[in-house]
Amino acid sequence: MLAEKIYADSWEADARLVPFRITRAELIEVAKKTVAERSNTIDVDIAGAAGTLAYLHGSRHLRLLAMSKGYQLSREKNIEASIDVKSGIMIAYQNVDVACSKFRSPKAIHGKKSGSADIIDRAQGSLFAPDAIPEMVDLKSLRELNSTVWYFCVSFTEDSFSAELSLPTSLRGDNFNGFFERIFIAQGQEWFGKPAETTDDDYAELEPRIMRK
Repeated sequence: MLAEKIYADSWEADARLVPFRITRAELIEVAKKTVAERSNTIDVDIAGAAGTLAYLHGSRHLRLLAMSKGYQLSREKNIEASIDVKSGIMIAYQNVDVACSKFRSPKAIHGKKSGSADIIDRAQGSLFAPDAIPEMVDLKSLRELNSTVWYFCVSFTEDSFSAELSLPTSLRGDNFNGFFERIFIAQGQEWFGKPAETTDDDYAELEPRIMRK
């Protein structure tokens, strides 16, 4: 079993987020806005409407945040993400069953597609021998990669949410096959009402640039 590096304490998470140029408070705000939009459903909506709204608005607010920090819009392999060209860090939004559990890793609510596997394998896969996953990967090796693919994983209960920013090792079948690193952003955080509406001042004026390879 791969030994995950978990940053559970707030000070650990804050320190690990420095290379991303994104703060824990900013990611919590993304999650809050996602929760608010997810709750905007009524009985006659299609089955799965809450999850669809969470993915749509989670992706939107995460991307707006990332692009305000200099990231660029990416749709490589049809994966909706943001990429920091200088560091090679790519971030995408993901609804999961459980986030921020030390006893189990998050699983995507809906299975991942082959495009995700291709991108993850190209970025993180170079750390592995062709037919084996080691017990532990030296974190120094991770920092030396030219690119990494991270997922902002958010799970929901009726009155709280949890969120983590995590680096998957690979996919097995159509879901995550463990993680190298997991940065806990919010653990069972309650929310009350909708956050303030996003205004033009919340993010820098953006001119999207789409990265295709």
